[in-house]
Amino acid sequence: MATVKCETCGGVYDQTIADGSRYFHTCPPLLKLRVRLADGTIELRDGRVVFDEEDDPRGGKRRTMKIAPPLKPGETFLEEVPVERPDHRDENVKGGQGRERSERKKDGKGTSTATR
Repeated sequence: MATVKCETCGGVYDQTIADGSRYFHTCPPLLKLRVRLADGTIELRDGRVVFDEEDDPRGGKRRTMKIAPPLKPGETFLEEVPVERPDHRDENVKGGQGRERSERKKDGKGTSTATR
């Protein structure tokens, strides 16, 4: 089997793993930021948490968490929340009998041939 690229998430993978078994790809979830706004309401938004590593004046390294894009004054980052991708691909097969057993759970945007 070939190496393919998932057109939904961009993942590149071999359809067969080292022991000869078939690999069934599933797109990973997106991460959204749960943020408390200045007025106290909670919203989910696109963004990401990044960690910068810098020298600590007292010696060693210090890791600093940053939110991208930055929060506005009065907003508080609460957590990252996994959210299923729209049109995600799930190559695991449906349960059942006959033809259903070989059907993918969800095709997503499909795949294309890829090279490594």
